[in-house]
Amino acid sequence: MRVAEVMQTRFPMIAPDATVSEAATRLAAAAVSWLPVVADGHVLGAVTDRDLIVGCVAARRRPTRTPVAEIMSSVPGMVSSDGEIADAAALMTARSTDWLAVLDGAGMLAGMVGATEITLAGQGWQPKELAA
Repeated sequence: MRVAEVMQTRFPMIAPDATVSEAATRLAAAAVSWLPVVADGHVLGAVTDRDLIVGCVAARRRPTRTPVAEIMSSVPGMVSSDGEIADAAALMTARSTDWLAVLDGAGMLAGMVGATEITLAGQGWQPKELAA
């Protein structure tokens, strides 16, 4: 089974120049723990709830003035939308992560795939789309 068959194609994301405050609002609204940081369709990194705490709150930075680019983490991994889910699962294991960015043939962000989608894929499950 291909990654494209189980990946999420609608998901919240954020620009690198958005503020940490904006990121926190999007994380809370979508009830997720991370957002891909995207510019012009390219994944630059990810901002997680932990990044907000460590990179902003604990560092005593102002969330309304700190850009996401200054606290974001690197992307734990990327896979091709044409790739096999078994390969995506192996990469998740190797990188100790539960999600990967999915790129199209031009290297642009096409979706996201998580451990849950991969785990349930063999049972005929199809992903629901998250509100963007």
